[in-house]
Amino acid sequence: MEVQIKFYGDSDPMTLVCESLIAKDDGKTIAMGKKASREMLEEMLRMQADLDAVIIKGRGHSYDQLYGNNSYDRAILDELGELNHELKAEWCWWKSSQKPVVRERVLEEFVDVLHFSLSEALATDHVGACGGFNMASYIIDRCLEHVADKDCEVDQGTDVLDIIDWGKEKGPALVKAVKLMNWLGFTLEEVFNAYKAKNAVNFQRQREGY
Repeated sequence: MEVQIKFYGDSDPMTLVCESLIAKDDGKTIAMGKKASREMLEEMLRMQADLDAVIIKGRGHSYDQLYGNNSYDRAILDELGELNHELKAEWCWWKSSQKPVVRERVLEEFVDVLHFSLSEALATDHVGACGGFNMASYIIDRCLEHVADKDCEVDQGTDVLDIIDWGKEKGPALVKAVKLMNWLGFTLEEVFNAYKAKNAVNFQRQREGY
C-alpha cells in the first residue's frame, strides 16, 4: 500500500516544516518504527528510574510525596520557563539586541523538562499501582500515538503542544512532553541521545554533591 510519510522540524525550533513524499510500505516499516520508538521511551524510563533511586530515595523522599504535593508540576513549570527563555528571540519584539535562538540550547532545556516528565510517569506508575495495571506502559502507549516519526503523520492540531498551552492540557506530563517535542521540531532519536548525555551529567552532579 502507499502511505504518506512526513518529516517535521528544521533548524528553526519554532517552525514546523512539513515535507511530504510518497513511499511504498507493506506495514513492516511502520511496525519497526514503532518498536524503535517504544524501546527508546522504555530505555529512558529505565535510566530515569536509576537516577531517581539516587536523587529521590537517596535524599529521603518518595514518589508518593513528590506526586502528592505537586512537586512535579512545579519542577516542570520551572524548566518550561528556562526553555521559553531560550526561545526568546522568537517572541521578544522589544529588543533589537536579542541573541538568536540556538537549537542545541533549546534541546538541552527541553531534555530537562523531559527528565521530570519521565520521573512523573514513574511516580504515577508507583502511586497508581493496583491490580497489576502497568501505568508506565499505558503512558508509553499514549506517547506513541503522537511521536513525530517518519512512520507516522503528525497532526499539527492534536500532536503538537505550545509551551504556553502546557498547563491547559490535561494528561500525563510525558505525553505532553512528546507533543512539545513535535512543536519544537525535534525527533525522538535526537531527544533520546541528548537525554542519555544529560542523564550521565546528572549522575556525575550527584556524585559531586550537587
